Amino acid sequence: IRIADLKTSPADYFGGKRRKMQVAIQGKFKKPLRFDQVFSGQEFSKPLCNIPGRWLIKWALSLLRSRLPDTFQADAFAKKPFFLSPLISTSQAFRADSGTPQDITDNTIEEWNEELGPAFSGKKKYGSEARKKFFVDIRTLSDYTFDPEVTYTFDYYQQFFRAGLFALDLGVKLLDLAHYVGRQPLLLTMAKTMDTNEYLWKFELWHEKLLTIPRDPNDDDPL
Repeated sequence: IRIADLKTSPADYFGGKRRKMQVAIQGKFKKPLRFDQVFSGQEFSKPLCNIPGRWLIKWALSLLRSRLPDTFQADAFAKKPFFLSPLISTSQAFRADSGTPQDITDNTIEEWNEELGPAFSGKKKYGSEARKKFFVDIRTLSDYTFDPEVTYTFDYYQQFFRAGLFALDLGVKLLDLAHYVGRQPLLLTMAKTMDTNEYLWKFELWHEKLLTIPRDPNDDDPL
């Protein structure tokens, strides 16, 4: 995990880049799991706060639909809001290594997806964007399985969420996410099985400003 805006932020990684955060996950699955069963994204245990009207959110999501696959699932107004996509489609870089994997601490994780099968191992090479486009529908996802004998690497990085400030960088202003999230964390990364709701990994991000938000007297959560 690398986070900008901290005294300990690694200059060799963030120097010359617009990125504000990176999270890399590497390991093996304990059992075979189909790609359509494993999703990643953002989940909340409580409703969001101070968000715009339902019509505005629906309008914004409708605009984004042209850029999002049909497999994207979201409900910003649920008691437990969520924004989820298939795991294989979410990371900027992805690796599947049957041999020795790339060092996860490298500053650049190189895409390597030929282990996924014949469609990826021919003359046509699939980069990150091509991989995401390949897995846009459930039917294709259901044809592929995470192999327990293969080491997988998922590299996430982005330039908008500034974890050290717990804010969204819109370029012209910083949007304080604590105002909308309330007294609950964001997820740096997570993966879960949709059929059993089992978390494969889950990393929460708390910021000190969240703990200054008054508790809801009707909330049973001790935090």
